[in-house]
Amino acid sequence: TTPSFFTSSGTPAITSYEGTASVADEDGNLLWFTNGRRVWDSTGNLIHENLTTGNEDIRDNGSSVQGVLVTRHPLNPDVYHVFCADDVISTGDEGLDYFTLDRYGNVLSGPTTIQTGWSYEGLSATLHSNGIDVWVMSQEFDNGNYNAYLIDCNGLNLAKSNLGQDMGIDFKGVKSYTRGALEFSWDGTKLAQGHPAAWPVGMQEVSLFDFNNSDGSLSNTLHFSSVLTTDEIYDIEFSNDNSKLYFTTKYAIVGVYDLSSGNAATITASMDTVATLTTSAQGSEAGIETAAD
Repeated sequence: TTPSFFTSSGTPAITSYEGTASVADEDGNLLWFTNGRRVWDSTGNLIHENLTTGNEDIRDNGSSVQGVLVTRHPLNPDVYHVFCADDVISTGDEGLDYFTLDRYGNVLSGPTTIQTGWSYEGLSATLHSNGIDVWVMSQEFDNGNYNAYLIDCNGLNLAKSNLGQDMGIDFKGVKSYTRGALEFSWDGTKLAQGHPAAWPVGMQEVSLFDFNNSDGSLSNTLHFSSVLTTDEIYDIEFSNDNSKLYFTTKYAIVGVYDLSSGNAATITASMDTVATLTTSAQGSEAGIETAAD
């Protein structure tokens, strides 16, 4: 069933600003979807407004690049694990919140704040090396540390999560630097992070790590960027073969890095512009995803 996105007068009935998520059954049928604050069923009926993605203190929807992430464990498929990140423009620092919802979108538990203080606006998930459990990666604003949260068949396992990894850059106290994205490679062996940056961290707009999907640890950091002053990376995505990293910027550029060399200088020099999008007065941030084909 196609949700009713508009009222009878033609005004939007369902709105979103940045990060969104949707849940489908094994046959691809939509079960529910969210804009980070509100949850609707497959027909567009509002279920509740209990999620806590950062929203600039004013919006009915989340204002965070990848502000809401939903995953589930294959051995407990009717429980959905929901992570809500902060919005760096908000005055409050709600932290990273964790919920569980059922297949109908109803809240089973939460919110539980599992990371205090402002969080980075990016979230990403990948499978554990056992092919069953799930890792969810977040980052802290105060110190740049990475937190790899483990979801096993019993739910969120903080004892076996790999938290406080001192591998991130110093955001220099500039909240706008945390307005970016995290992304795991398709094989779960790499993590990329992209964000806006200027001096003295202008050459660290993209960070690439090896990821150990057995214990959740990061290693072998590479930082790279380009000579463009219009980078201000917003969202990132690996190519299907993990050899390239695509990105979008605040200034409406879609670009790509060739990762195949494994060398930071060579990767930096490989940056190429794929397209330039229509801009607005404030820039034109755009999410990016890989299509099925």
